[in-house]
Amino acid sequence: MNNIKRLENPLLYIIVGILVSLILINLILFFVTNSNINFWISFSSLTIVSLSFVTFIVLYTKYAKKNRIEEYIKNILEDKEALDNDFQAINTSMTELANGNLTYKMSLQSKPIRLNGNDSEQLSQMTELLNSIINHLYEFMDQFNDVTYEHCLRLCYVGADSFKEGQKCAEIMAELINKTGKVAIITGSFNATGLELRRRGFQSYIYNNFKDIKIIGAFEEHESDEIAYQVTREIIQKYPDIKGIYVTEGATPPGVAKAVEESGRTDIKIVGHDLTDETMRYLKKGIISVTIGQGPFAQGHDPVIHLFNHLVGGWKPNTPRLLTNMDIVTKENYRNYWKEGIGIIQTKESLEKLAKPFNIVPKKTLKIAVLGREDSAFWIPVKQGVHHAAKELEKYNTIVDWIIPKEAIEKREVSAKTYGPELQKLMKSYDAIAITNVDKELVPLINKAVKSGIPVATANSEPLSLRSLISTIKDQLEDIINQSNSLSESADASNQAIHQINAAVSQVAKEAQNLNTLLTNTQHSLESLIDDLNKIDSLARESNNVAEETTKSFNMGIKAVENAINNIKDISTSVEKTKEIVNILNSHSTKINDIIMLINSITKQINLLSLNASVEAARAGEAGRGFIVIAEEIRNLALNTDKATKEVVGVVESILDDIKEVYQLTEEDVAKVTELTKLTDTLRETFNDIQNSVDKNKMHVNNIADSIIEMSKLSGEVKDAMKKVAEVSENNAAASEEVFTTIQSLATQIYNTTELANSFKTIAEGQQTMLAKFIV
Repeated sequence: MNNIKRLENPLLYIIVGILVSLILINLILFFVTNSNINFWISFSSLTIVSLSFVTFIVLYTKYAKKNRIEEYIKNILEDKEALDNDFQAINTSMTELANGNLTYKMSLQSKPIRLNGNDSEQLSQMTELLNSIINHLYEFMDQFNDVTYEHCLRLCYVGADSFKEGQKCAEIMAELINKTGKVAIITGSFNATGLELRRRGFQSYIYNNFKDIKIIGAFEEHESDEIAYQVTREIIQKYPDIKGIYVTEGATPPGVAKAVEESGRTDIKIVGHDLTDETMRYLKKGIISVTIGQGPFAQGHDPVIHLFNHLVGGWKPNTPRLLTNMDIVTKENYRNYWKEGIGIIQTKESLEKLAKPFNIVPKKTLKIAVLGREDSAFWIPVKQGVHHAAKELEKYNTIVDWIIPKEAIEKREVSAKTYGPELQKLMKSYDAIAITNVDKELVPLINKAVKSGIPVATANSEPLSLRSLISTIKDQLEDIINQSNSLSESADASNQAIHQINAAVSQVAKEAQNLNTLLTNTQHSLESLIDDLNKIDSLARESNNVAEETTKSFNMGIKAVENAINNIKDISTSVEKTKEIVNILNSHSTKINDIIMLINSITKQINLLSLNASVEAARAGEAGRGFIVIAEEIRNLALNTDKATKEVVGVVESILDDIKEVYQLTEEDVAKVTELTKLTDTLRETFNDIQNSVDKNKMHVNNIADSIIEMSKLSGEVKDAMKKVAEVSENNAAASEEVFTTIQSLATQIYNTTELANSFKTIAEGQQTMLAKFIV
């Protein structure tokens, strides 16, 4: 009995020690999974594990029975060297990690102990526990090596943050099952980088935040719909109270949903990934509760454009991880993301967010290869994104090829084994390569390509490691220091500019005051101008009235002149006629004179004849006595005629003289009438000119009046505007004072920014110094 009791107590301690070891190892794995390693805690934990294990061997050796137990211990002790080496390897690894060596790779020698069917149940359980410890040690080794794995030198990564996706799915699942119950994880492969990050993100979020949710396990289905269907049926049979299933990839949620639907357990909540047609049909039916979109079109498109921009313009990202949108798609909102017969909807907004190529045409033709996948419907929009980018780059003398390794198609295997040789082959004929980094073993090959001058962009998934994180932080710290220097220089330049602006604002404030005074004076001047314009307007109106009256008077004068001209024309006509009559009289008077001369001649002849007759009568004597009397009478008549004729001649001569005088006067009248006609014509033309001038003056007066009215309106508007300007000037003066105050505050802020930049630089340099011990 005492021996049994002595054995029972040590066994109790052994079991407790083993459990404690398992718990501590899980804690260590948790820390590693989250990439938040507290080196000293991890080191201490492993030390405790080692001591617990040694304690187990010592205690068990001391208290074990001498039959199978002694043989069992003998086997363990035979493997003691391997165990010692493994613990030494763990201690060395943690020491190297604690001292900043992120290049160290851990390896173990221990092998799991084979079970013997004849062993007691107690020994079998102990063997299983020991093997569990060894398995956890190997898992720890894998996690440690992941933490220290080689940093990927890719240009950029375009895709989702797989770890955060897992965390988001855990949060959604917890809400769906009311934060309590059992949940299973179904994953495509424990070796797939992105899927493992999702699984760990899901597990860590559940462990940290929901103590009433139990994860029953993670089950691998190799991205096979059939295997996922079978695994789900087995899970439901074994765990009838299961509430939720999380699927880490997008190929198999339909298989899981089919098994759930056929089992009649549609109350089980399924959370998965991607928007394949089959997944969306189960989502519409409500079998799948939520699926997470990750922007597959952008994952195909953007790496190609970024590589092109890097080749032609030296583009580099501010941060190497360019994350795509994480879309939470449910039965209620799926129409915003997916449409039957079309697939994923590319909205105008989503297309606007895509990367844009530089407007640079290279001299030589560029070739960009995309190592893609087609093993599930998820890759259809990815390929569409690549083709969209290829079409965009056609006009930029660039060829884009979508390539899938032949072996990957035949074996449906996505690993470094199938993609590595293709990557090395493409390095010889392409200028840049985009690849899905699903296997961490691709990292050395990617780095080889980059070091040879071939830029590489990764998409969809990539491995994460503490080494990569530290390397990225170191690079970004160097950028921060450079940017801090630039910021400090810019702040100094800004400070100088602020002083100049400050002086300028002060001058503006003074000018604003002067302007305000000037505006006040101008406003008074405008008021006087408006008064003067009103007076001018009144005078213009009077001038317009006078012009109207003058126009009327001139019109009457023109009419009078025209009447006078008409009368003068009549007089001229009469004078011409008089002149003609006088000419006729003159000619007639000449004829009269001729007649008178003729009469004188006749009278003289008659007188001679009468003398001859008297002589003859006297000769005749008595017989001629009576004829003598007649002859005497004839002679008297002739003498009287001659006398009368002479008087007529005198009268005619007097008439001729009068006629000549009248003729001369008529000639003068004609000349005067002609001159008067010319003068009246000139007067009429003058009156016409005056009338035209009056009309023009009237028009000008009207224009002046209109202009004065317009000027009066404008002056009023200007007056109002000047008031507003004066108000604005006052506001500007006040604003200038505020700006002055703001600039002083800004100067202080810039000074503080400069100090902050310098402080930031100092901190970054301090962090850089601290990170200098890390070997990456």
